[in-house]
Amino acid sequence: MKQNPHKKTFHRMVPKAAFAMAGGIILAMMISACQFDPQPASSAAGSSSHMTQSVSSSEPLPSLVLSSDSLSSALVSQPPSEPSVPPSSQTPSSAVSSKPAAASAVPSQPASSAPSSAVVSSKPTSKPPSNASDRVFDDAVFVGNSLMEDLYTYGGAGNADFYYRVGLTVRTVFTKPTAKGSVPVIDELKGKSYGKVLLMFGENELGWSAGSAFVTDYGKVIDAVRQRQPDATIYVQSIFPVTKAVSDRNENQVNNARIREYNNQLKQLAAQKGAVYLDVASALQDANGNLPNNAASDGVHPNRNYCMKWLDYLRQNL
Repeated sequence: MKQNPHKKTFHRMVPKAAFAMAGGIILAMMISACQFDPQPASSAAGSSSHMTQSVSSSEPLPSLVLSSDSLSSALVSQPPSEPSVPPSSQTPSSAVSSKPAAASAVPSQPASSAPSSAVVSSKPTSKPPSNASDRVFDDAVFVGNSLMEDLYTYGGAGNADFYYRVGLTVRTVFTKPTAKGSVPVIDELKGKSYGKVLLMFGENELGWSAGSAFVTDYGKVIDAVRQRQPDATIYVQSIFPVTKAVSDRNENQVNNARIREYNNQLKQLAAQKGAVYLDVASALQDANGNLPNNAASDGVHPNRNYCMKWLDYLRQNL
């Protein structure tokens, strides 16, 4: 049997990738292939006369050139779901893709966020105190006995100044210097202007025979501070309680009953002198008016935790 020349020509012209397309698309391509010569110019001379002859012939094209058996085998040999498309024939940008659009490379930002062009300053700001509320102490000075040393050692009072001496009293403040000073403690107040002067005396005066002498001499201290710091507010801090064990020993009349007596007199003195009385003892004592056992290793000088309670009281009351 003579081979159909049209069928042979068709297999040369139709690209193999066309067999992967759906039946309707293949049919359209076959009709187009029968009417136009898809071969490149290099092979056009050898096939154009043959194709022209085939189209112009009065003989009908058998089964549209491709038999049903050939179409079925073509569809089976190339599954339509995964066509082989070379990189050069990718869908142009104007085509509509059947795949979901890829996520944007730039994540969307809330409307409230700053634009990407915003300039962030790299200039460092001034370092704040360890606690922003410590700024209340920036214009403060602490003057007094060894309890002031405890407060200074544990820190937390911002930029406050401290002038203290172990064993200092309302009398020796006029004669004794600080550990590193050369002038009496009271005269340290001449070198700088303060807005707040916080005094702490009384622990070393509990053994005095007359409590009235303590109050009188404390009044002199307030007067001397006002002479050196006329624009400052003067604060008289209450004497701290001691633990029950220390109070019960009552050495040199160091007991909580006498401390409460002294504090009552200091409250009256502050009112007479135009100073401010600070009941810091209330922030440290327990329900019985004693310093808790875990507040001080010696039963007198508060540890760091209780010094922080002391400072918290001052922050709220200055």
